[in-house]
Amino acid sequence: IRLYHPALPWFIDVIQGNANGVTLWDVMSQVHEQLMIPLTEGDVWNELMTDGIRRKIMQAYRERC
Repeated sequence: IRLYHPALPWFIDVIQGNANGVTLWDVMSQVHEQLMIPLTEGDVWNELMTDGIRRKIMQAYRERC
């Protein structure tokens, strides 16, 4: 399964963990893993991201680091 969201600069590919198909665990673990990848400067300054979203990202960064 390939997940897409317009605010993310990449797709999230979910690979099934067992022969019975994709589980909720597969989806959640891959989403978590992909969202833990640090953003690059190009990701933050892409043309689709508004100034408001950019401010929220910067605020979250300052609070967590």
